[in-house]
Amino acid sequence: MQMMNLFLFALGARFRYAYTTKSWDSFLVNQRVNYEPMGQLHQAVQVLRLIDPNIDTIASDLYPKLKGVGQRKLNHLPTLFYSVSNNRAGCTLSLPKAASLLNRLQKSHSFCTIINSLPQDRERGETLSSLLVGPSQVLPTESFTEFLEILNSCDAVFVGEGGVSHLAAALKKPIVALFGGTILSRWRPLTDKAICFSIQGHVDDLPEEEVLRALENNFLTTRSQDSLEHTENTEEK
Repeated sequence: MQMMNLFLFALGARFRYAYTTKSWDSFLVNQRVNYEPMGQLHQAVQVLRLIDPNIDTIASDLYPKLKGVGQRKLNHLPTLFYSVSNNRAGCTLSLPKAASLLNRLQKSHSFCTIINSLPQDRERGETLSSLLVGPSQVLPTESFTEFLEILNSCDAVFVGEGGVSHLAAALKKPIVALFGGTILSRWRPLTDKAICFSIQGHVDDLPEEEVLRALENNFLTTRSQDSLEHTENTEEK
């Protein structure tokens, strides 16, 4: 939060709201709220409490939304976005475990895995691709715009907890998100389309059958919605 408070000060805003302690950065804030641990409250609720301390939930119509993001034609098959880049080690599946889940899913659903990574993790993406029995594309992204377009072009998203899950939620994508060692109630993506799993240890130890069932449900939901939209568009024509 020190860098965040420094950023607020650099913006030159007339009113700068933030939780404060006795740290030097707190003196850069002119609308101070004494920080107290808030247990299991979602991080977004904690932020809103800077303005209204009585807030304890977030209405679904206030969930973040990303609009105006472009799309690309990635594959003729349904596409599942998977990221091999994550700074949260406990939330990142090992490549053999990820391959096992994706290969099992391939037995019941025909799809293409879109393997995204930061440029420095391209080799990890290519290794995962070599372990998959179904079609896949390794698409490292250098720019944020390129990343968002690829994420927005996929039908469903399978990721470890982190920024990708929140961006996917804002794009209204069906998500299966894995939380390892992070607090689900505090960092859950704000969407009604996410199935989240949480474990105190590493996500490799999550029950594989339950994660697989969640992936299957997300693909079934996506396909049902696509069929409904196609029917509605046909009727309108």
